[in-house]
Amino acid sequence: MQRFGVARRVDVTTFSFTAAASLVTVTDRITTVHARLVRLAQVGLPMALLPLPIPMPMQPMKHTMQWHKYRTQNPRRVRRPGLLHGAVGVMDARQAPAN
Repeated sequence: MQRFGVARRVDVTTFSFTAAASLVTVTDRITTVHARLVRLAQVGLPMALLPLPIPMPMQPMKHTMQWHKYRTQNPRRVRRPGLLHGAVGVMDARQAPAN
């Protein structure tokens, strides 16, 4: 941010991207979150999805899972990554492109 001459003023912090969306609604605050989250939040919150004001390298979102070693062979645990991947594909197919 400093390289582009942009100074940030941090008003609030949170551990959750979902909470960040709610904390900027009906304020002059902005946040940087995943476009997918904004599209979902727009269903119930007055939010706008805008392009970033500075160049930012786009990277794919990564999901990490952990479990106890005794659950390694649990059929539900083995199946879960494929289910999550499939659900994200369905979500993306249903959402319109960003404006």
